[in-house]
Amino acid sequence: MSEFEKISKNGKITRRELLKLALPHALISESKDSGMASGKVKLDGSRCMGCWLCARDCPAEALVVSSNEETGCCQLLFRQQRCDACGTCVAVCPEKCLRLEQFDETQQIEALPSLLFEDEVVRCRECGCIIGAGAMISALKTKIASNDALASLFELCPSCKTRVSFTLGNNKNVA
Repeated sequence: MSEFEKISKNGKITRRELLKLALPHALISESKDSGMASGKVKLDGSRCMGCWLCARDCPAEALVVSSNEETGCCQLLFRQQRCDACGTCVAVCPEKCLRLEQFDETQQIEALPSLLFEDEVVRCRECGCIIGAGAMISALKTKIASNDALASLFELCPSCKTRVSFTLGNNKNVA
């Protein structure tokens, strides 16, 4: 197995990992962050809806979403040692609640993931599967509060929405 295959996931590699492969090991200390671009993401929790677009689009997988069945919470975690300060997370955030700070080799990089956001998990009222963060579902319901029927669809997963919509459509055709 090549060095590339050992560190890449799904055939993808971060810029930091590529640089580590390209440079002689003598030039790189054991710490992944030494001399390479790194960043730290800050989040304004009062504006975050928990849409997780930042985690979905992060090419370095520095932002990850975790859910805990026991507590019924979902979390946005930041792994600073993976961040290459590309700014993708800031660019895709619809609420503009993320800020990226650049770090250099003189600053300490956190080894453990840090908690940026935590919210209750909302489950589908029909089947019980996870559909999103409570803040996001509440915000979407508030935006369309004038239409109760449409707002209630935010309480369903995509599969149940399709089934309910199909059932309602058939009932309208019969009546």
